Amino acid sequence: MIEPDPHAVGRMTESETPSQEGFTEVQVWAALGTVLDPELDRSIVDLGFVRGVTVSGRDVRVELRLPTYWCAPNFSWLMAADARDAILDLPGVEGANVVLVDHHAADEVNAGVNGGRTFEKAFAEEVTGGLEQLRRTFRRKAFFVRQDRLLRSLAGIDLNGLRLRDLPPSPEAQAYLAIRAELGLDCSAEAPAVTDAEGRVVQDLQTHLRCVRLMRVSMESNTALCRGLLDERYRGQEAIGGSR
Repeated sequence: MIEPDPHAVGRMTESETPSQEGFTEVQVWAALGTVLDPELDRSIVDLGFVRGVTVSGRDVRVELRLPTYWCAPNFSWLMAADARDAILDLPGVEGANVVLVDHHAADEVNAGVNGGRTFEKAFAEEVTGGLEQLRRTFRRKAFFVRQDRLLRSLAGIDLNGLRLRDLPPSPEAQAYLAIRAELGLDCSAEAPAVTDAEGRVVQDLQTHLRCVRLMRVSMESNTALCRGLLDERYRGQEAIGGSR
């Protein structure tokens, strides 16, 4: 992204200047920031998977890069498709071209996603399950990981009988409530706070806490691995938008 000129006080940078169509590069980056790696439940921008953004009139081009050449095509497709949808949702955008680079299935993913095809048609000979089923599986896992982070933040609070109204405001609580709503679970004040992914009250609390803790450790380990692989693969290249 273009760095601001420290001598140009009060002058907008190119990325902040609205196009004639009314959207900015900053808004494109913000939209991409809502797109999650399905397995890691982290923004693709934060992970450094977005290599660059180009705005040309009403059209936007985004380049994505992943930690390895062999990242699973279904995961790659979900991120590319979600990125394209997020960009097209911006007012004023008419075209979005998401380009996956340095990947063994880049041609198939790029042609399929940008051509409006389904994953099942693009990879007909390799499909073993639907993408929405896969997405649902990972969102359920993310639910438990967010729950564990929330419960770990509630030091000294009795978890037995805990209700959503008892949760103090925090980023962990906000993230947990968001995914409860996403999964269609009860988000009313009197709803039980510690449930399974179907909204059922947990009976064996200690066993449940051990299980969700292991899920969190697994996800955080995978996140660290992906960051390390990406850093090594693109050593010396700027990870535009990625946190380090």
